[in-house]
Amino acid sequence: MAKGLSTTRRELSAMRMTQSSKWTMRLAVGIGVSLVVGTLLMGLLPWQQNVPGAGRVVAYLPIERQQSVDAPIGGRIVDVHVQEGSIVRKGDLLLVVSDLDPQFMGRLEQRRQAIESKLGSYEEKV
Repeated sequence: MAKGLSTTRRELSAMRMTQSSKWTMRLAVGIGVSLVVGTLLMGLLPWQQNVPGAGRVVAYLPIERQQSVDAPIGGRIVDVHVQEGSIVRKGDLLLVVSDLDPQFMGRLEQRRQAIESKLGSYEEKV
């Protein structure tokens, strides 16, 4: 039994020589705990990333999509007579467009009369 006891003392002295210091153990445990807690916090807390970029905004609802309508005279759409996906034929009324300038037709008529009078005076000269 004395022989077994002496072997244990030799092993213990060797373990003490290779054992890390308390400061090193505390540092390793602190780093490990910090990594675990940091990983949990980054996974659970909301965070925001900002990345600059160029793109286009797309509206998925047909009513929210911007529609382009080419017209000889600019104006405001007052009434829409069709819905997206409906079948239309040539000559069907699609939209009612109101002039932005209510006196536009009057001024246009005055210009036409002025041009006609100039044309009449040129014809008299010839």
